[in-house]
Order: sequence, then structure tokens, then C-alpha cells
Amino acid sequence: MKPTTRLPFSLARLAVGCEQLGGTDWGDVDITSVSEGVRAAWDAGVDTFDTASVYGLGRSEETLATVLGDARHSAIIATKCGYSWETSRDSRARTVLDGRPASIARSTHDSLRRLRLERLNLLQLHRPDPEVPIGESIGAMTELMDEGVVEAIGCSNVTPAQLLEACAAGPISTVQTAYSLLHRDAEQELLPLCARHGISVLAYGALGHGLLSGKYGASATFPPNDRRSRLSDFQGDQLIHNLDVARRVARVARSRDLSPVQIALAWVLVNPSITTVIAGIRSRAQLLENLEATTIALTVAECRHLEGHDDSRVDH
Repeated sequence: MKPTTRLPFSLARLAVGCEQLGGTDWGDVDITSVSEGVRAAWDAGVDTFDTASVYGLGRSEETLATVLGDARHSAIIATKCGYSWETSRDSRARTVLDGRPASIARSTHDSLRRLRLERLNLLQLHRPDPEVPIGESIGAMTELMDEGVVEAIGCSNVTPAQLLEACAAGPISTVQTAYSLLHRDAEQELLPLCARHGISVLAYGALGHGLLSGKYGASATFPPNDRRSRLSDFQGDQLIHNLDVARRVARVARSRDLSPVQIALAWVLVNPSITTVIAGIRSRAQLLENLEATTIALTVAECRHLEGHDDSRVDH
């Protein structure tokens, strides 16, 4: 049984991750195609969209508002604060963590302007700033709730200890964390802690930055403007391990006549502590593929095989 949520609204089981609408850090992105996928999500009944002020330095929020149009007033839009940036004509913008209360207030009002909204459904602290006690950041977000411009608050990329500190400072309703067959650390403490406190969990990275999609092998390379060119998941022994997991995902997918993407997403949703899985898209076709994952029921044997238990078997 899922814990009683603190949220005043319901999150969709599948949320559309809107970082690609920012047009940066994922190689060359066709914003028109991504926008078509986002609109298709709304038309298909998906009402939850996750973005951040720093995605494309505000571009993601602005584009999301344009793509949704008047539907943005009915959609559940989650954004994030806690970064600031400096731009230069001669080099890439410099982004820095900035959890100072004044910065959070300014960032939030900037997000409202870009999204063309009077109130945000969900404001999340993107990442704790080591220079600012998390309680101060959460306190500023709580004040925004008191002002009526934010409906609920949450935090992202926190440790269990940081979450407890955040909960002591304000009414934390959500936690956003990396969770996939490749990265399961959250199972140890964070997910049980959220369950005990009735905190909804939004899982990102369910496809392992694409590794679990079956599209990439050991020789995969990425351009400098794609963050995967720098991630340890795509390097050395970690990559070898990850590709082994990807092969198990592909094996289950073949046995069910489904795609590896659908199996990887379905596995995340099996966990009763997960409220929502966030998945980015590049097209309408990817949205429809992702959406089908919410209807898939994996067997115990399939889950054990995906998790690497030697005593499990699936049909090949």
C-alpha cells in the first residue's frame, strides 16, 4: 500500500521530463520534435511535466509554456530552483548552486514569469547548496507557499540526512531522485524514509541516460555538447557492468515483444515507493512508447532476472 501523500494534487504515473526543451546538454536537439512530443503527452492524458529554471537557462520553462498554451493552467507543472548563472558572449554560461533565500525567491518569480503562471504547482530545490544550510533554502520556499505563489514544495538529489533536515524546516511533499536498474542506492534508506513520511517520490534517470534503451554499445561516443561524453556510466568497468544489465533488459523485452525502454520504465514503477517516473522525450513516438510502460505488469521472475538473480529465467 502506498503511503498517504502530502500533495494537494495527484501526480501522473509517467511525467514528461522537459530538460530537452532547453536544447542543451543532450547533443543536437530538435526542439520542434520535442515540442510535438510534449503536446502529444497532454493530448494523451499525461498532465505532469517536470522542468527547472536552469534547463537551457530558462528556455525549457518558456518553451513549455508556449507548447502547452492555455493547458498550462490545468497541467501539473513541477519546476526547480537553487541554481544561478552568468552568461558570456565568448563562452558557455557558468552555472552555480545558489540556495540563498533571496536567490530562491528571485528564481521562483522568474520561473513564474517564464511559465506565464501566477502559481506553481510544485517547486523543488534542485540540489542542496553546500554553502547554505538546507533549512534556509527550504524556509524560503515555505515563505513562497505562504505567499500563495507555490502550492507544494519538494527537494531533489538529497541524502536521507538532508531530507530529514529539510522536513524539519518546511512541509516537504516530494523527493526527486535518480533510480533505475543501474542505480538503486535509494532503496537502502531514502525510499523507506519517504514512505514513512508520506513523501511522494519522482524517479528520474530510469533509462540510465539511454543505456537501458539498447541503443548504445561499448563503442558508443558522444559529442562534447552531450553530457554523456563525461559521465562515468559510459566509461570503463562501469560501462561494461551497465551493458550487462542492458542485455538482461533486452532479453525480457524480447520475451514480451516489448521495447527495452518499456521494460526499464515498468521495472521502476513496480516499486511501491515510486509515485512517478520522469522520462524525457525527443519525439511523439517516444512519448507513446513511454506511456505504454505504465500498463505493463512485470512478473516476479522477470524482476529477479532484471536485477541479476541467477535463479531466475525468462523465455528468450
